[in-house]
Amino acid sequence: MKKIIFFIICLLFTGSFLEVRAFTVSPVKQIVTLEQGTGRNVKIKIRNTERNTAKYKISVVGVKQDDQGYPVYGTNIEEAEKWVRSEQEVLEIGPGKEIEASFKINIPKGTYPGSHYVGLSAEPMLLGDENKNFIGKLISLLLIEVSGTVNETLSITKWSGEKSFYLSLEKLKLNVGLKNDGNTELPIKGKIRLYNWLDKKTAEGDVFLGNTILPQAQRTTEVLLPDFNNWQLPGIYRAQLDLVYGRTGQKISVQYAFWYISIYWLIAIGLILSIVIWTLIKKIKNKREEETPFKI
Repeated sequence: MKKIIFFIICLLFTGSFLEVRAFTVSPVKQIVTLEQGTGRNVKIKIRNTERNTAKYKISVVGVKQDDQGYPVYGTNIEEAEKWVRSEQEVLEIGPGKEIEASFKINIPKGTYPGSHYVGLSAEPMLLGDENKNFIGKLISLLLIEVSGTVNETLSITKWSGEKSFYLSLEKLKLNVGLKNDGNTELPIKGKIRLYNWLDKKTAEGDVFLGNTILPQAQRTTEVLLPDFNNWQLPGIYRAQLDLVYGRTGQKISVQYAFWYISIYWLIAIGLILSIVIWTLIKKIKNKREEETPFKI
């Protein structure tokens, strides 16, 4: 299910056409950079691919991210909703025709620099109750970047496993928690490295932590340890997560320590201990027999 949702998200961020219920909206994403106290007009194109004339409601919605990195659309969830106004409430489009919808952006003075997402929305209106019934909403994403000094800050709020002792490292899942504490969106790249108690790197691999994380958004996900040689020495291991984030390529790392000893090592140690104990018992028994006087 998550793969399907992720595919939809990828379409939203690539700039290709979306087509649902016989109409399309383009472009899928726009980026504008404005200073405080300035404004600009942007447009989207709506094409009616139906055989009949249709009416479409035009609106603006806010965009946030949930803790899985998926977009959430709604009203009164993003301050930039107040900055963007649709210049048409309803558009009537003939069959096979395309019409532009205009939106006016005004950035208030004193606005803090940073990145903001809103959705420019179009949805067909059902006949019979045009003011209430809407279906098949399509959204063109608008990224508004307010110019000024931006703060790229990412914190790792969680990096841990389900327990502190493992008998196997295969398909070991680690939990990651991230938070964008800055005022601009952050692209993220990551690597996971595994070190044994001799500080020797035993495994390394790339990790996918989702798409760009929006300002003040939090995200939780799971990563798997990379493939490695099963015959590892027992002892304390460190799983190190190294992240590179933002447009300036800042770095942050965190470690998670845990004990590891495979079942094979436990069997081997158990056999060795059994042999040692058996040998000691035999020596003690032999010594006692030697010390016991012989009677006729």
